[in-house]
Amino acid sequence: MSLKRSLSEFKKAFSTDDKYTSLRTITIDGHESAWMKTEGTTKDNSWVTYEFHCECDFSKGIAWDFLKSKPSMIGSQMNCLYKETAIHLRILELRQEYLTNDNFLKVPSFDFSTYNFDLDEKKVILNMSKRASQNEWVGQRSALAATFWGGTLYAQTCARVLDISMASLWKILNEMEKEKLISLEGAVICEYRNIKPSWELWKEVVHGSVKYLISLPANSKTKNVWRIEEVKSKSKKIIEEIPLSHVPTFGPDVDDVFVLECFFKDFFRNNEFSLAINSKPKL
Repeated sequence: MSLKRSLSEFKKAFSTDDKYTSLRTITIDGHESAWMKTEGTTKDNSWVTYEFHCECDFSKGIAWDFLKSKPSMIGSQMNCLYKETAIHLRILELRQEYLTNDNFLKVPSFDFSTYNFDLDEKKVILNMSKRASQNEWVGQRSALAATFWGGTLYAQTCARVLDISMASLWKILNEMEKEKLISLEGAVICEYRNIKPSWELWKEVVHGSVKYLISLPANSKTKNVWRIEEVKSKSKKIIEEIPLSHVPTFGPDVDDVFVLECFFKDFFRNNEFSLAINSKPKL
C-alpha cells in the first residue's frame, strides 16, 4: 500500500481534515517514507508540524484499527526497517554533501594525493542546526518539540552525519556552547539563545468576582509547575504553584490536569468543578 493510500484511509477513519504534504520522499522496495508537513486546526487555533513518516504510520492493522467500531491507535511504528533505512540513506547523503563542499572541510581540496579531508565539525553542526530550524529534513524524526526545547536536531543525528563517537561529539558541543555558537537542551542542539524563564497562559477561571490565571512553563528554563494567580480588581498575586509530573512539551498531561482539578474542587469547595482539555490522536 502506498503512503498516499494509507494516509487517505487513515484520514477517513479518524474523520480528520488535517493536510499532509510530502516534502521529501524516499522509496525502498516499494515502501514509501517521507518528511511531511502537517497542517491542522483546533477549536482555538491552527497548528503546523513536521515529521518523518512511512506507510506504517497510517496503515490499518499496524498503526491503528477499529476497536468496538471506533478507530484507535494500537501500536508503535518506530521499528519499521524501511523507515530506518530511509533515515540512514539521508544521513549518508548529508555526509557526502558536506565532504564534497570545501566550505565544510578542515583542509582545502586542492591536492587529493597529499591531504586527508576531515569535516569541520563545528561548521557542519551549525549548518545542520540552521537547516533544522527552517524545518528542512536533516535526519531528524520530528519537529514537534521545537517550541518548548528550542530545536529539533539531536546530538545523535549529528554524530551519525559526522561519523564520530558521542564522546567526541560532546567535547565539541561543550566547546561550542562556551563559545556561544549553540545552545544545548539535553541532547537537543539549537541556535544560541539567552532565554529567561517565562510563562504561558493556559486557562482563565472565573469564580464570582475573582479571576484565576492558570499558566504553564513556556520553556525548559522555567520551573515545572502549574502557576495559579489570583486577580482581584487591580491586584494580582500568585496563590499556588503545583508541581507537574510531566514536562508540558506538547501541553499539559491529563494526570496533571486531574491534580489541578482536585486543587480547584477543594479550593472552591465544589466537587462539580472540571477543566475540559482538547486532544487529537497522536501518531
